[in-house]
Amino acid sequence: YSPKPMNTYTPWVGVSLAVAAFIAGLVLSNVNIERKLDLYVKLAIASIATFCVCTVCITTTALWLLWYNYMTYPEFIIFRFFANGQIYNSLFNYAVLFITFPTFMGLKKRLTKNKQ
Repeated sequence: YSPKPMNTYTPWVGVSLAVAAFIAGLVLSNVNIERKLDLYVKLAIASIATFCVCTVCITTTALWLLWYNYMTYPEFIIFRFFANGQIYNSLFNYAVLFITFPTFMGLKKRLTKNKQ
């Protein structure tokens, strides 16, 4: 059973995405792509921070407060992440990030080098 009306505008998702972009920008602003370990450590920090702040604190809390407050918050966390599968969606998104981001950074470096 889901009390949330389908196709409802959800402004906290936009807020969550803006905060995720801000966090990623702060963490990855001075990344050195020559040092792969530095790149992956910063990607991990950005991923963990955005998951905790955006997915858990903003989106999940807003969903719980607006539509699922008949459950306790810990019950809703378990329900949303495991029964509804949000954890798998998040893990897939972060896996794609770890695969594609270094590739795009390398491409950016080559394109910038060719312009000089």
